[in-house]
Amino acid sequence: MAEIKEGVYLDDLLSDDLIKMFVCTIKASLDLKETQCFEAVKNFYFQYNYSENEKYFLISRKNLSDFIKRINALFSSFSEKEDVINSFIDEFMLFFNKKNIQSIFLNHQKDEDLEKYCHSFKAFFLDAAEHSSDWKETINRFEGKDQVRLMTIHKSKGLEFDTTFFIGFDTTNWFSLKPTAEEELNALFVAFTRAKQFMFFSSSIGQCPSGLSWIETP
Repeated sequence: MAEIKEGVYLDDLLSDDLIKMFVCTIKASLDLKETQCFEAVKNFYFQYNYSENEKYFLISRKNLSDFIKRINALFSSFSEKEDVINSFIDEFMLFFNKKNIQSIFLNHQKDEDLEKYCHSFKAFFLDAAEHSSDWKETINRFEGKDQVRLMTIHKSKGLEFDTTFFIGFDTTNWFSLKPTAEEELNALFVAFTRAKQFMFFSSSIGQCPSGLSWIETP
């Protein structure tokens, strides 16, 4: 897929909380055995629909269940993909209420920013669908599952991966760091915390000066 669509980079799109909620909603509707997605959608909905009143709570829970069923019906077909995505975005905005969405996702308070990210999501998701055989494969392709993604530390902020490779950890950019270099240390911290399970560093033999020993100091 192209790196940028509708003025938004793919990495920025994937790290955006609203887009994550889009994907979670689709996953929950398709029942892809990802219970954390349904929980995320439920928690999002009840941020502004929770009530101690049992009757109102039950009504809200049924409304959420009906919404998930409507999204499931939308994605029951893999034809007319563009119509499906357009209808999904419309349903999402209508159900969760645009004003509520903009009050929770602060980087989308401006209508033009919200529309730009919606258009970009549609463009990238449709591109993934065109190279997939079903919606599950579309989601995997959109999220970059089983793909190697190359990016700068800055672009990786907000993203997580099971395994991360830090390429070129042998320059003075890193080994000249001092405890007072706050901006650079923050970048290093971002790089270190992208991996869920494994992190690997590559360097050239004989090119690693010993300048970060202070980091290991308790």
